[in-house]
Amino acid sequence: MTNVPFAVVEVTGGSINANVKDLPKATTQNYGAVGVLSTATLIRAANANRKAILIKNNSTQNVYLGSNSSVTISNGQIIAPGETFFDDTYTGDIYGIVAGGSADVRYTEDV
Repeated sequence: MTNVPFAVVEVTGGSINANVKDLPKATTQNYGAVGVLSTATLIRAANANRKAILIKNNSTQNVYLGSNSSVTISNGQIIAPGETFFDDTYTGDIYGIVAGGSADVRYTEDV
């Protein structure tokens, strides 16, 4: 496994401190398409080895994301049509839901 340089920047009272750390680089990508419905739909199951995930709303309606099956269009994180969601810290389940019908969602998961 190779590493990627990553800078942690801290600003304190006019001083800037930067520490460069090496983070593990992904060695595999999982990708796919999911039809998200008007009931909570699992987009990607939890993966302790996940380094990052990118989710694209490939549909013409809003998709709402959440960490469990109780996600709704009222409490989920919105992804507008054509937009993407990126996370490089969360390794748990990712669910989606739409107001009606279905939406084509694509994901790329780095592990």
